Amino acid sequence: MSNYSLEKSAALICGADDNGDPLPGKTVWVMLRLRRGEFTGYKAGRQWRMTQDDIDAAIESLRPKRVWVPEVPSMSGLTRTSARRLAS
Repeated sequence: MSNYSLEKSAALICGADDNGDPLPGKTVWVMLRLRRGEFTGYKAGRQWRMTQDDIDAAIESLRPKRVWVPEVPSMSGLTRTSARRLAS
């Protein structure tokens, strides 16, 4: 199982520049989420490390969630004023 440094993890989660380095500010962004417990990882001494499973879980947690949108009631059976208000 692969263990990645914080910089490599940030590059895999958030993207990297042409040199393979993480995008500016993303290393700190990932570290803050690790500290808050939003991402899983572990510290080896003073260094944060993440496994491939941790990185996959972090990417999955960033995926947009489906939002339930209620259906708009049909206009039949409404007064003209209520129908006009719903239409706007």
